[in-house]
Amino acid sequence: RRYRMAPKIRQVVVGLAKCILEMVEKEKLRGDVVAASVLLAEPEFQSEHHSIDAEELNSLLRSDKLLCSPEYFNIPEIRRKSRLAEADGTAFHANSDNKEDIAKDKNEWVCRVALYFAQALDGGLFGPRFTLSHIIEVLPVVSAQTESSLSMILSWLLHVRNSDMKSTFVVTGEFKHIGPDEQCNEFVMGALLEDGFIQSQVQRRERKIGFAMYCQAMLARETVSARLKITICRVVMRLNLTEGDQDAKECLGLALMEVLRYSTHPLLRVYATATLINLTERQEALKLRLFTMGIAKLVVEMLDPMQGDDDQLYYGLTLLMNLSSESRYRVLLVGASLPMRLVQILKGAYNQVRHRGRVVARCIAVLAQMVMVTEQRDMLANTPCLDLLLHVHGNSEPSTGLGELRKNTNLCLTRMVAGSVPLMIRVGLGYRAFVVMGLITEVEFYLLKHKAPIPNPKRAHAGAAQVALRLLECLAESPDVAHRLVATKIGPRLRCLTAEGTPLENQEVHAAVRNVFMAVFKATKVRPEFTQE
Repeated sequence: RRYRMAPKIRQVVVGLAKCILEMVEKEKLRGDVVAASVLLAEPEFQSEHHSIDAEELNSLLRSDKLLCSPEYFNIPEIRRKSRLAEADGTAFHANSDNKEDIAKDKNEWVCRVALYFAQALDGGLFGPRFTLSHIIEVLPVVSAQTESSLSMILSWLLHVRNSDMKSTFVVTGEFKHIGPDEQCNEFVMGALLEDGFIQSQVQRRERKIGFAMYCQAMLARETVSARLKITICRVVMRLNLTEGDQDAKECLGLALMEVLRYSTHPLLRVYATATLINLTERQEALKLRLFTMGIAKLVVEMLDPMQGDDDQLYYGLTLLMNLSSESRYRVLLVGASLPMRLVQILKGAYNQVRHRGRVVARCIAVLAQMVMVTEQRDMLANTPCLDLLLHVHGNSEPSTGLGELRKNTNLCLTRMVAGSVPLMIRVGLGYRAFVVMGLITEVEFYLLKHKAPIPNPKRAHAGAAQVALRLLECLAESPDVAHRLVATKIGPRLRCLTAEGTPLENQEVHAAVRNVFMAVFKATKVRPEFTQE
């Protein structure tokens, strides 16, 4: 759908598009990225009125004489025909003789025209055949003169100017940091960020820390919309930051943390959390800095099960997986009451594993990290947590596509019952005694059937089988459970898993099976060949 405005203004933007295409066509680029010759043959460009020469282009970019001439900018006519001013809350001073008021009206008018031009050039005239991305793509391969002209056009469309609309706008052709008292055309800024143009311009003068500070400044400004901040988050996630870019990571991490602290926009909070996940992966120095700034309490407060936003819960829990990698961080998260918040989330979702399986799986994975703190393991054993885990275990068969959930549940149960015989008996023999029988069936499923929808099945199945066998080994440390294992005659089934020709031959899996045998032997004094009749 073509963008519409006053017909005369539309003629100007068509003339600007024609001027750009003619500059690109003269370069005779290989492959003709913009297909300039084809577009110039469009009926849209055949009228003589649709032409802008070098003098008019300079007038358009460097002064407001063209757009603010009476032919285009007639205050009473605009007030009568356009409702844009009322929608924006802008009042034209049609009857005012104050020069400052008239200058303000003109500058606001030029800002709106710049936005209209940007939308027209970004697919408004010719759809995907001619966009701002095409203009940016040809910049590195054109001559210096054409590059300068195109940069001036992009700078005018971006329209970085003082927030005081009474001041005069000056186009520079440069793309520097936007000051705290400046504003820009966010539509164009988003396009330039997505295409990497701003990043390349800033990094010409500065290192990656320069672009990180640029993004930090934009994220910290209250006047920047949530939509543009989301675009910045996407750009940051694509940055190739190395180990030597610690300063840039810290700069961005602190800025994103402030977004989580003060923003109430749900989608922006999700993107900020996802970006922090990427930045904190195996970055202990950054994690320590974030914990110093209070991220533990911030993320725990963000995990509100009453909000009903599964995306926010999922990415928040994934971030906690990164943050809880070391014992010193787990202690800080315990101090922020994270374990009880996890139990609250589990209470609200344990019976919805079919629909909210990924949230439950992440919640239990973080819970498995928290139970590694001894005091929390004892405390959680006296809450409904263990019963909730057993319920999830019984309703997450791997054959239904809930393999990750079952694996995390097995890992959490293993860590909870370790060293506690009463808990071993409660898990191994209680709750209708399905856990022990289900575990061996689960191991057989992973090692023999290979039907779970998991990418790279051999590695994933082997890991899940090891976790299930580790839980069996842990439960077998209780004599009562070990005798139950002997009575169920699961030995032959375990022997089949270690036989030659097994579809998934894995030494670690074989070692885990032997460990189960030895645990049963140690608890019952029955010889390891207890599998025989």
